[in-house]
Amino acid sequence: MLNSVMRSKIFGEFTPEEQKYYFGIKEKAVSHHIDTLYYSVYLKDDKPNVDHDGILDFLYDLEVHKAQKKANPSEEVVFHNLSVSSFGAAVGGGLYGYRLSFEERFDIFISDYLPNKDTPRIQVQLRTYSLVLDGLYGAIEKSFDALELMLRAYDIRISEVKENRIDYAFHTNAIQKPMEMFCDESLSKHLVCSFRDVYKHMWITTQHSELFDLDYLALGSRRSNNVFFRTYAKAKEVVQMNYKAFFFEFWRTRGLISRYDLYVYQTAYEMKSFKTGCLVGRIKWYLENGKNPELKEKLSYLLKSCNIDSENNPHMEKQIKGILPEPTVVLNVEFETKRKFYHKCDGFIQNFGFDHKKHPVLNRLYDVLYFRREFITKLMTEVVEFTEDRNDPDAPPMDWWKRIRRVRIEDQPDKAALDILYSYSRGVDEKRSERMLMRNLAQVGILSRNDTREATFGEDLWDFVTNYNDNDIHTGLKESFLELDVAPYKAIQKKKARQLTPLLDKDKN
Repeated sequence: MLNSVMRSKIFGEFTPEEQKYYFGIKEKAVSHHIDTLYYSVYLKDDKPNVDHDGILDFLYDLEVHKAQKKANPSEEVVFHNLSVSSFGAAVGGGLYGYRLSFEERFDIFISDYLPNKDTPRIQVQLRTYSLVLDGLYGAIEKSFDALELMLRAYDIRISEVKENRIDYAFHTNAIQKPMEMFCDESLSKHLVCSFRDVYKHMWITTQHSELFDLDYLALGSRRSNNVFFRTYAKAKEVVQMNYKAFFFEFWRTRGLISRYDLYVYQTAYEMKSFKTGCLVGRIKWYLENGKNPELKEKLSYLLKSCNIDSENNPHMEKQIKGILPEPTVVLNVEFETKRKFYHKCDGFIQNFGFDHKKHPVLNRLYDVLYFRREFITKLMTEVVEFTEDRNDPDAPPMDWWKRIRRVRIEDQPDKAALDILYSYSRGVDEKRSERMLMRNLAQVGILSRNDTREATFGEDLWDFVTNYNDNDIHTGLKESFLELDVAPYKAIQKKKARQLTPLLDKDKN
């Protein structure tokens, strides 16, 4: 349990059992996963001047479906059970103009032009959602099966698969004061690295706030085809980007954050505001679980008087400082590795020789992943290392860095936690959707009234429905909806149904 929690005034209100239930975490915990994985796919008989009938037909059909999507962006266009995008990808310098996606699990990028014979026709990106919830190898198998099934329809065969980019991510609560760890003085004492480029981004939450923190530390260049290192506050990114909410419950099941932290971060996520949301979450948690009536009354008044306005953050922060603990900081420590890094290790990799029974073309990719522990050790000793004293060659690594190096590597998803994660993601996204509906309805109401007077949710909803038909009072709501242009809604509904299928209860399918 973190010292900041124990020092808060509310901690003593709870019994030892309640303290453990609400605030219990694993000190200096680390969780590892591959955050992003790209693999390159080469096709048999493929070349810059395409003469393979199957590949030509494949590219023609892709262009037809992409044009259909461009003509009506709200329409859900499906190509071999994959969603078609109207745009390609920045990967490969914009070379890959076609993009096919499956829910939030993977994207397949295809190029209609090859500058040379060494350029792969296809790039596949495995996204975090799949890599965490399906497991590393489960994510690879799902994407490759879908790709092979699609290509088989055009009599296209895959000749080779290679690694393109692999991001090794480590989430940890071992550093609760990033500014102290990554300030210039500390870096000059502890950091040993082979990079020349160091980038730091600092931020001050408000002009008058006392909080001054590190937002982002990067080593190396993202344009490099080798290695890039970064570390940043992961919970803040999840809230501000408003995606990957499953990480909150993922961290809780692994002890990185407490149930208190989970409540605070979930509130911030629903509000889509990190600073304001965390302050409001801390207050609301106590209003639901605290035991001091006087403090509850004070906090309730504080919440109402501040009206959840970011301009009031300094006042709110000052009022609850030392009373309600700040949420546990979860850092992401990540190495982004690319082709050049693994090319240097070819001799080492080829000595293993993985034998994939179902898809032999995946052998190279599985070889690389098999030696993940060795690559992580190399990255954390030869590329970047935090030691007790960088000027002493015999100095040991810092404790938090040592913990990351020794973290347990899991390739399969935790089956026991999956149902919790699915349920949590569904619940959080449902609440966020409700808030989005309310925001949009309020905006439509104000614009349709042409004034900013307040109205109830029911009034705005009624106005929204009846404004589509002047005769609604006489004809009824059913007839009113028949007058609407429902095509955009149906397309959106169909797309959402595909996206949300993994979150729905399995026993209802």
